[in-house]
Amino acid sequence: MPTTKEIKEMVSDMAKEISLNEEQEDEILDIYQAHFDEVEEKTKSGRPDRNEMESLKTNFEKEVNAVLTEEQQELYSAYLKENSSKQRSKSSRE
Repeated sequence: MPTTKEIKEMVSDMAKEISLNEEQEDEILDIYQAHFDEVEEKTKSGRPDRNEMESLKTNFEKEVNAVLTEEQQELYSAYLKENSSKQRSKSSRE
């Protein structure tokens, strides 16, 4: 699970990538923090239900998208795809 500092760095990087204003960045930081808190809570007692985790992810992305403009939503979608492929290649090298 990412630390608070790591979450701030993630959101800061994303803010630059998709041109968030300060208010959007603050809102999204709150959404990210709440999401990772919830994920941590669900994973404390062992392996969580896959459907439940997919639902969390879907709701999380909807919350983020609600803060973004249409153009930013497109950039966010591309940002997620890019980072997802980076994560996969990083984990396959470890």
